[in-house]
Amino acid sequence: MLHNYKSYTEALGYPAKIPKWKQSYLNELDAEPIGYVLQPIDVFEFITTFSDDGDYDDSNWLDRCNEYDKFVVEFIDIDKIELDRFYLNEDKLYEYMELYENTKRYPTIVVSENENGYDIIDGNHRANALKKLGLKKIKAYIGKNVT
Repeated sequence: MLHNYKSYTEALGYPAKIPKWKQSYLNELDAEPIGYVLQPIDVFEFITTFSDDGDYDDSNWLDRCNEYDKFVVEFIDIDKIELDRFYLNEDKLYEYMELYENTKRYPTIVVSENENGYDIIDGNHRANALKKLGLKKIKAYIGKNVT
């Protein structure tokens, strides 16, 4: 166990804040095998279903998802993801760390490819949490265009 505590949230002195519906939603995430192809609308529904923060503009997410012809499920090297570390909500970060620590599962990260690796479309807190926990490869939906 990490730092001799049951969880990071316990270490910080506050209870787990992961809603039960999010925990049950994780059961569906393991159903997509590597190489599985999703349509942009499927990824849009994933983003808007899982993210309940109220800071998401659904039309913006739909536009971002529609920039790609498809999304493919793959394992990617976490060190090749350009992580944003300036706008992290520490509570969210530790919630995702605790979620992975307790279930060994996490909501899939959504990325696009760039010259050096990957840009995050959705999942900055999840990717930062998994990197902090020492994971080397993570499951991701990768936006791809047919050329």
